[in-house]
Amino acid sequence: MRVNFEKLQARLKPFEVKNKEKSEVEDRSGTAKAIHYIWTHTPTSEIDFDSFSVKDVQKAIDVLNELPLHWDDGGETFICDPDNLLMRYNTILSLMYSINKSKKKVYTKNEEDIFI
Repeated sequence: MRVNFEKLQARLKPFEVKNKEKSEVEDRSGTAKAIHYIWTHTPTSEIDFDSFSVKDVQKAIDVLNELPLHWDDGGETFICDPDNLLMRYNTILSLMYSINKSKKKVYTKNEEDIFI
């Protein structure tokens, strides 16, 4: 699969964030890294501790604590909040897995393919 970057950039142009909006957007990359490591149970030896701070870990823990829970006889069950960062991450992860495992793929990967 070849990616036409000019076409991709043209299609993404309507969704571009303006400069004023950029300054108001909080950088959550460290928190996202912490959520990734927590959610995927990454072994300690594989974690890049320089990619996030203690504050980012606290924010990730707060995200986990914000999830509404429903308790039943079998244990706890998540009632998912789609705006929660953890649920957004899980949605993206599930989408990537589904694309990778889809039996109705149009393209198959070969060694010359470039994937972003």
